[in-house]
Amino acid sequence: MRKFARTRLPLVGMSSRQSSVTYTMRSPSRKFIPSLHLLRGICAVSVALYHYLAWGHQFVISSMGTFGVYTFFILSAVVLLHTHAEEFHDVISRERLLKFYVLRFARVIPLLAAVTLFGMVFVHFQQGASFDYMWKKSFLTASGLFALHMPGILSTTTGAWSLGIEIVFYLLFPVLALLCSVMSTRAIASWVVLLLLAQYALLKSLPESSAPEFWGQYIMPLTFAPFFGVGFLIYRSHRINSHLDLGLSLVCLSLVFGFSLISRGDVLAAGFTYLLLTGLAGGAVYFAWSAKLPALLLPLAMFLGNISYSLYLTHWIAFEFAKKSGVPAIFPVVAISIAYLCWKFIERPARRFLTPPPTETASPTAAGLSQSK
Repeated sequence: MRKFARTRLPLVGMSSRQSSVTYTMRSPSRKFIPSLHLLRGICAVSVALYHYLAWGHQFVISSMGTFGVYTFFILSAVVLLHTHAEEFHDVISRERLLKFYVLRFARVIPLLAAVTLFGMVFVHFQQGASFDYMWKKSFLTASGLFALHMPGILSTTTGAWSLGIEIVFYLLFPVLALLCSVMSTRAIASWVVLLLLAQYALLKSLPESSAPEFWGQYIMPLTFAPFFGVGFLIYRSHRINSHLDLGLSLVCLSLVFGFSLISRGDVLAAGFTYLLLTGLAGGAVYFAWSAKLPALLLPLAMFLGNISYSLYLTHWIAFEFAKKSGVPAIFPVVAISIAYLCWKFIERPARRFLTPPPTETASPTAAGLSQSK
């Protein structure tokens, strides 16, 4: 039976005599979980493959492209809590808040800005678009400020819309972590159910997914809040550290990716399909959270996890290169190569420059590795 953590701590602002039952996230850990790293990498590969098939072969596997991205939101919540929950479990100090936001800025903005700038130059020379026309949305995208309006409309590079949603969740995370530290698991589950109902109502109120105005109205924080909330629930569960759970995670993810191969229904429409795919995405992360990764898969998990963000943002560049080369089949090699170079020469140096280097050294075991900054 999987259990949920419960402990007794004084509430914020209470003396030691005025103690009350609170629910706290686990003690801070400097370890990250390789199976989650692997899952993140697989999701990035799935999005790149989805676009390659859709753009190059007009073969659309909707569930792989859409819920491959949505799984990121669940992963994000789990990883953020695993890394930062203890920092905000009793109080939000100025120092901790500043450190958290600097880390998030360093994680997202440098590569996003670089890809946005490259995209603006690419479109100018390939399609003749004027910089005067492009700079406004490009500035909002590169700075991350597009997150504060309508990221589905304002984003100017492939995949950036999801970063707009993610930035909103980053802004809210310290408060959410503090609130959840004094909430029972049942209370968090109730909020997730409420968010699912709100999501259902929102999707039912939107036009058909084929309508031109659908995308801008669909890409809103409320649409994806349930995914983030599911991550909070998953974090409350105890890790079993089982090899079997890795297989179960991959089964759930395979069902998500392959769903549109057996059902041609609209995966963006409110209803049973959307809820089922949400549950399967949650299951993939839940079992990955509890999984023990075999040592043999550790190098693959590290590599794919490290390049996942770069692959997600830059695979469109690889597609354009492969298309112009006349050999579209080189797309996978080009995509992974560009992603690795971006990780090595943009992502990693930017993080090291903007944030303090980690003090821990990596553990060679598959049970856990030192948390990478």
